[in-house]
Amino acid sequence: LRENDVGGFPKDCVIPHSDSEMDALVRDTVRVALRSINKADAVHKAPPDADHKSPDASASGASRSESMIVLVVSPTVDGTWKVGAHAVPLPWSTNHQNPAVCVVAKNAARSNPEVKHTGWPSARGLISTECTHQFRNSGPFDEILLADQTGENIAEGGVTNFFVVLASGSGGGDDAGSRGDAGAPLRGGDTVGSVGTEDVGSVGNDLVVSRGIDKPTVRVQTAPTTRCLAGIGRASVLEACLALRIDVELVAPKIRDASEWDEAFLTNAVRGLRPVG
Repeated sequence: LRENDVGGFPKDCVIPHSDSEMDALVRDTVRVALRSINKADAVHKAPPDADHKSPDASASGASRSESMIVLVVSPTVDGTWKVGAHAVPLPWSTNHQNPAVCVVAKNAARSNPEVKHTGWPSARGLISTECTHQFRNSGPFDEILLADQTGENIAEGGVTNFFVVLASGSGGGDDAGSRGDAGAPLRGGDTVGSVGTEDVGSVGNDLVVSRGIDKPTVRVQTAPTTRCLAGIGRASVLEACLALRIDVELVAPKIRDASEWDEAFLTNAVRGLRPVG
């Protein structure tokens, strides 16, 4: 981020170089945020349709008290750091989410998708306002899909990553090269060899793996990390695809190929996986 926004980082600002240094910087602020949560509000009863066989629920309708902390660390003009934290109880989620209604915003892809920029929420708000006006006669929508200047190639959602599932051999993918910016496709198999620079655990976002046998007849497309934020939910889906021997093409899905999509879905670390209607 400092390389992309040189003016935003005073020369005296020293970026923490280790987890322990970062921990010392944010610890007190995080504790204050956690204490601000009302314990009664942090407990959520399972909805009537919750899967009571899951670890988070019981036959009597159990509760849980997980919370999410939004943490922002920003440089100041005097070379120090400003730390802000907001803790909120996580909503109860189940596997039965209604399909999301999505709209596509042309020329709305992030200029620097590889970092979580503190200016992005404001930019996303402007995009949301424009879409609300543009689609005011179409009813409410749940997510905005961010497309490039052509309006064809979908990079991601405003707060989600975007995936499509196709039958093997269908769907063209990103115009900016048949494999987008990622190089070779990610194939479901046994041997993994990383050719990228990003690490998401045991599976990188830019990989080449050997083609296995008894493979599914579908494949998955999602934008490479040069065009979208590398979300935690996104990484989990890539891990699952490798385990299930499903090929993944790291290309931005194309709107004009929508008729060939078997399905589409969104991923978000908090909300999980949600189908697109």
